[in-house]
Amino acid sequence: MIREIFMAVFAAVLVQNIVLVQLLGISPIVSASAKIRESVKIGSIVAFSIVIISVIAWTLYAYILAPLELEYLRMVAFALVAASLAKPAEKCLKRISPKQHEKLSANRSLIMVNCAVLGLALLVTQNEFSFLEMLVHSVLMSLGFLLVNILISGVNQRLQTSEVPKFMQGVPIMLVSAGLMAMAFLAFV
Repeated sequence: MIREIFMAVFAAVLVQNIVLVQLLGISPIVSASAKIRESVKIGSIVAFSIVIISVIAWTLYAYILAPLELEYLRMVAFALVAASLAKPAEKCLKRISPKQHEKLSANRSLIMVNCAVLGLALLVTQNEFSFLEMLVHSVLMSLGFLLVNILISGVNQRLQTSEVPKFMQGVPIMLVSAGLMAMAFLAFV
């Protein structure tokens, strides 16, 4: 029993990682901070958003959209739910990390409509999970998101002190690094 639980956690966090394997929420790779502490804060906010929106989306789907046979409105409904939670998430970010709030001023409302947030909400309703399965899956996938955010931050920190060819500096080397991490994660399959 414990082995199966460990394997499920391992699979959700590493093997089926939402960023590196499913390619949802790839923005942390492109806009990674070199400070691990800031990455933990931002990753935590997005991870928390993933869980909250997944719970709301599952409830909306299970009790309103599916019974009324309005499944085709799922994406629109989930996007509206996510957008309506953007302002509270922005206030939370401002309290937790004012510097990061200013840094993300152009994209702060996009945290809630991050493709990882909406993608996971769609996945949990598409797979027809029970509430408990959806909750566990959302928490584990958001932990995978947080893990990748921290790892990418560490790689970015290391790359700042390394000699990288000029044409590979910035986003290209981060994408190459992410690709190598994705291959490493897939090695566990």
